Amino acid sequence: MRCLFFLAFQGLDLIHPICYHIVVRNIKKKRCPRCNRKMDILAPKCDTCGLIFDRLKFATNSAGKKALKQGLENKVVYVKTQPSDVSKWKLFFIALFFGFTGVQYKVVGRMKWFYFMFISFIITITFGTIEFFGIYLEGINIYLSIIMYFIYLPGAISTLMWFASAFQIAFNFFKYPVSIDESYSIEQIDAKAATEILQEVYIQREKEKIENLKPARERIVCASCGKRVRISKDDIICPRCGGSLYDEVKNE
Repeated sequence: MRCLFFLAFQGLDLIHPICYHIVVRNIKKKRCPRCNRKMDILAPKCDTCGLIFDRLKFATNSAGKKALKQGLENKVVYVKTQPSDVSKWKLFFIALFFGFTGVQYKVVGRMKWFYFMFISFIITITFGTIEFFGIYLEGINIYLSIIMYFIYLPGAISTLMWFASAFQIAFNFFKYPVSIDESYSIEQIDAKAATEILQEVYIQREKEKIENLKPARERIVCASCGKRVRISKDDIICPRCGGSLYDEVKNE
């Protein structure tokens, strides 16, 4: 029995650092949305493609769709973070109720997947209607029955994509094509990011000032009513009964 306990503890000693290494390695790493390279989660810039992650806050889906229409795919980045100009739940309900046509991909500008799902939907509906009503032309019904399985395959794939896209949108796994608006220059973006950082610092300092201005509170026993009350250091009147407190405020 002692040998079994000894082996069990030795096994835990071996497994623990392995599990710790796997968990910490996955937690402290992130992937670049452009080149998919793993890096430290606090890295401000991708060493491979040079993408600056703070600039993605100023990227929008409308600019990404515009760049894709113009054929400028090198300016488009696919991110899982919801862009500011896209309503998550609106897109979710579109995918849930009309996603069998691929319209959710059209809304965000991913036209290749939209065309695939829409054409698969049309083909599946057409041949499904033919098979249901038995509208077979003479001499080709055998061929239709053979190729019917291959025709339904894109429809099955698009059905899986329908439910998968709704799940991805709800749980923030859906990828949005985004790009930085051409009306912004890099200097303007960096200046805007610096302004936001300064505003956050200013707000934090103002909160600290307000906290410091609040009078210190303490509990004492009122001399008039004999009950414990919370007062400031400068209070001489009981806030509960209106009577006078001790001349010297002592903490209990």
